Amino acid sequence: MRLVRRLERTSDGALLRGAAAMGAVAVLSGSNMRYLVRKREVSLGRETEEKSVDVNLSLEGNAGKVSRLHAFIKLRSDGNFYIRNVGKRVLRVNNKEVEPGQKRKLPNKCLIEIGGLWLLYQSNTRLAKSMATRLCRAPP
Repeated sequence: MRLVRRLERTSDGALLRGAAAMGAVAVLSGSNMRYLVRKREVSLGRETEEKSVDVNLSLEGNAGKVSRLHAFIKLRSDGNFYIRNVGKRVLRVNNKEVEPGQKRKLPNKCLIEIGGLWLLYQSNTRLAKSMATRLCRAPP
């Protein structure tokens, strides 16, 4: 529980200290790293020489149970972010399993567990909805 409280404090501070001013619509915070979500879709996994990902979970800790490409977080047209599990193992959102091939809506301030590594997800919902509206109106 102490880890959860620490993750919450870190993430709240990051968002309030100007993540939005830096173009971020969401923040993923772990014990050792923080990632500002600035684009519509980000990849999560274990980076290797052959495979790069946006959020390298190896920086967070022992990523031996994390696939090289484990998940995508994507902003949908409804203004919400969803996580899609493309890895070989189950991931969890607020302790609810997301099987490989499944997706789940990410509620604000939820905990994501991938391969034993925990991240706190926090979204600026107003900015996310604005970004989704802009992207839906943009020509293909």
